[in-house]
Amino acid sequence: MLTGVPRDDALRLTSLDVRAIPAYKELLVEYAAALLEALGIPWNPPEVVGRFRDKFALKEYIRTVDPSVRMNASRMVTDADQVMAAAVSEEFSRFVLKPVGGLGNKDVLLCPDGADESTIADYFRDAVGPGGSCVMEEFLTGEEYYVDGQVDDARQVTPVAIQKYLRGTVGDRTNIALEHETIRPDDPVFDAIFTYAREVIAATGLRRSPFHMEIMVDDRGPCMVECGARLVGWSAAVEDSADHGPQLDVVQVAGHYWLSPQHLDIPLDFEHYLSRYALAPDGTFWLATPQRGFGLQFGGQHFALIRARPQSGEWHFAGSPLIDGQTIDSVVIAGDGSVWANLRYDYTVYRCE
Repeated sequence: MLTGVPRDDALRLTSLDVRAIPAYKELLVEYAAALLEALGIPWNPPEVVGRFRDKFALKEYIRTVDPSVRMNASRMVTDADQVMAAAVSEEFSRFVLKPVGGLGNKDVLLCPDGADESTIADYFRDAVGPGGSCVMEEFLTGEEYYVDGQVDDARQVTPVAIQKYLRGTVGDRTNIALEHETIRPDDPVFDAIFTYAREVIAATGLRRSPFHMEIMVDDRGPCMVECGARLVGWSAAVEDSADHGPQLDVVQVAGHYWLSPQHLDIPLDFEHYLSRYALAPDGTFWLATPQRGFGLQFGGQHFALIRARPQSGEWHFAGSPLIDGQTIDSVVIAGDGSVWANLRYDYTVYRCE
């Protein structure tokens, strides 16, 4: 039984042939680095991955190492008075308060309209506590994305996939991720986000690790919100793999680099990536996974229409009943009476078996 204290646990493991510790989730990464160091197994130094668990330290380090990589302003604050004093400046006229080592969007206070002293005092009382501190960050506006990828031992960064967050309110919680949209390689922001992610990870000093980075894109371009030295959560890593086809397993790639510094060519396939997603003229996406029922064929790709966005119904065709093999030049895609797209192309209807 391990204790969670790296040096103590290293003594318990000396009789075993430990070669790697899968740092696959947020709260394990820092411990894994410290335990590996205690065991004398090379990976990332604890101070490198430790910065990924400190929302102020990571951005401050990147600002110092490579000032050309854009970071929003941030500072540590210990009470409401410090917040109110900082809020008179232009960069903190709109701001966010968040825990230094927080995760899961917990105890984050958004202040897009500026400082309200009573609200901030309540935050320090309820979320920070006596003698505590938190991070005050410049508020970013725009569209929010996340990018998943892998960095090798030589700090060569390979981004794998980009998703755009669709956020909303659940109960009394705001800014909750409700859905994601996959961003295609021909989207104008695709290359900019991938390039920015490479620059950020290169500046951090991280090696042999997957990463999950949240990025806001505004009129100035991409800017990092947060970044984890781990795989993306939930089952999204499985979807990242499926985007590129059966030859890619991002978990296996991460496992390779946890075990070895040897370079591995990651088998990305952006033609397959494109084939899995269709894009309507109004920007609506739908997953193109063949299933039983009717679908569409266009430009050599088969699109089986499944779930509506938002989570309110099934995609369906308006108009005449579908006939296998028929050609139609206009398709209305709707759900709950709301039309999201009117696609005017020559489509061939097909049946998914």
